[in-house]
Amino acid sequence: MIWVFDTQENLRSVLTNDSPGGCPYWDDKHSESLTDGSLTYDFSCAADHEAASFIEGYGYVAIQDLDKNLVLFQITSIEEDEDDNGRYYNVSCENAVYELIGNYIRPTTWNSYTIEQAMDGALYGTRWQRGITEFLGTQTLSFTEMTTVYQGLQDIRTTWGGEFRFRVTMQGARITGRYIDIVKKRGTVTMERFEYRRNMKGVTKTVDMSTLVTALIGQGQSTSDGSGVLTFADVEWSKAKGDPADKPLGQDWIGDEDALQTYGRNGQHVFGLYSDDNQTDANQLLLDTYNALQTQKTPSITYAVDMVLLGDGVRLGDTIVIRDTEFQPPLLFTARVVGLDLSYSDSTQDTATLGACPSNP
Repeated sequence: MIWVFDTQENLRSVLTNDSPGGCPYWDDKHSESLTDGSLTYDFSCAADHEAASFIEGYGYVAIQDLDKNLVLFQITSIEEDEDDNGRYYNVSCENAVYELIGNYIRPTTWNSYTIEQAMDGALYGTRWQRGITEFLGTQTLSFTEMTTVYQGLQDIRTTWGGEFRFRVTMQGARITGRYIDIVKKRGTVTMERFEYRRNMKGVTKTVDMSTLVTALIGQGQSTSDGSGVLTFADVEWSKAKGDPADKPLGQDWIGDEDALQTYGRNGQHVFGLYSDDNQTDANQLLLDTYNALQTQKTPSITYAVDMVLLGDGVRLGDTIVIRDTEFQPPLLFTARVVGLDLSYSDSTQDTATLGACPSNP
């Protein structure tokens, strides 16, 4: 079912495949990604039906997701076409939260804010509000120039961690609330095991080496005198003393020896840069850089999987286990559902994207 609203967000009609005489829709795709935060909805419908006459550019549509949350989209394009069965529309929509590109955060610094304070500060004066929020500690975030609220939300997610979920509420024919939830980690850990090419058939695997590094240089906030930026060169780590890795004094980077042996260039590290303009503590900067290295020291591997293989209960963010024997030695992955493409008119078209990182579950 698709609820259709005009540009003033008044409910005007409903598209449905479940009732006689209803306006049918097809080829719909609800796409959401944890990787880049994108959220879109596309569909086609009969253009000659009265209910379709209310579809207009910059109007809105709403759908219910798998958890019965109402998700609101703004219509960005309408393509009219015709075949032997008559006229039809191809409609493309994007997350209604993109309206926050038109709201701004003035230059400010949030010192030792919780995620609740940061979200409330960012959304103040907008039509959206903080929804379900899990405690993610306290952080400091500075905006040195005018920043859109939408970009501010991305900065909040990067600084505090966590993952967004967008939803609205409706009463009668009106949208009554717009909420942004942020939780530590979406989905559940099912740990159901799948083996590539054994019980995962028709799977497309993509191996991306473009972001792989074997060492990261750490860079924090600019010094107050303008002479440079914070580094962790004056911090020493020693495995013998219980630190996660060895890092001598005077070294402003942290490397991984196993990654160096496997992916190094003639015995030389492949370097990258980790930067946090708000970090003022060298010890924390080293730890954050080390943690970032753990996600970049191996290839990025994704699997596009038919949802039928995973089952009806799969959700964005769920964690499963994949064994891939094409690598030598074979790899055992904990993999998350980092993307979902769902069709509410034809569930056989549903697919999931699994983002895997080597582990030892």
